[in-house]
Amino acid sequence: MKIIQTNSIKTWGVASAIALACLAASAQTITLTNPGSTSLGATNYLNNFNNGTTYAASWTGAKQLNDGSSTFWAYCIDPKTGTQFGTANTYASASLANFLTAPLNNTSPATTAYQQQFAGAGYTGLAYSIQNTTLVQNSLVSLFSHAYSDSLSSGLKAAAFGYAVWEIMGQASYGRTVDALRSSGSDATSYAVGNASRDTLEVQIDAYLSALTSNSWSLVNGANLSAVANYVYTVYYDPSTHLAQNFIKVTTGGTAPEPTSLALVGLALLGVTASRRRAARG
Repeated sequence: MKIIQTNSIKTWGVASAIALACLAASAQTITLTNPGSTSLGATNYLNNFNNGTTYAASWTGAKQLNDGSSTFWAYCIDPKTGTQFGTANTYASASLANFLTAPLNNTSPATTAYQQQFAGAGYTGLAYSIQNTTLVQNSLVSLFSHAYSDSLSSGLKAAAFGYAVWEIMGQASYGRTVDALRSSGSDATSYAVGNASRDTLEVQIDAYLSALTSNSWSLVNGANLSAVANYVYTVYYDPSTHLAQNFIKVTTGGTAPEPTSLALVGLALLGVTASRRRAARG
């Protein structure tokens, strides 16, 4: 009896943590707006994430969004999907950890919001694809905790930061040698990767990506970004058929990158502890 009771309580603790993770990943839907079409960044000729085959004049940078309760800066994490601001019940919100790993409700087989994003039509046939979720989360946290504040200091830096975010979402290694960018010229003449041909945007992108890869933030294109800021990470994502572009925002005051995930782990551990105490009493 003791063994059966202990196992059932342990199973309850773990199952409850998993269930809460699923619920956290499918919060009540909301509407995002872009008040005044406010943005910080630039339109540049980007490799279309297909190894230099084609280019697109794409916008990259931060957008000012409103979720019905507050206005904030957010970065796109979904470069192959268009925006649908102002459409009712388009978005749900989740922690970064739950966006990456928690199954969406009513999907069979179980699918995370991150997997749903890369199943979108715009991603078909690309080398730019779903990555190890631990690498994605750690890289985003490193980039934001060191360089987010710096990115909002100019349109150039916001554009470079946004491009670095895109690299993290769909690439195993970070650099323009795979998905080259030129911020001037035309799509017919813009494929140039060498350092001698870099413009100011490319220099800033390379600086962010180099610091991210080396984890050396003391000299990033002349800026000392070694200080670390603690943020809470929230992803706004399309929870249904993924027709609307996904975004990430950060807010200050967090003591750890993902408090929601830590709470779920704690709940599971409480279940294990309770099982041991009951077994000892029995």
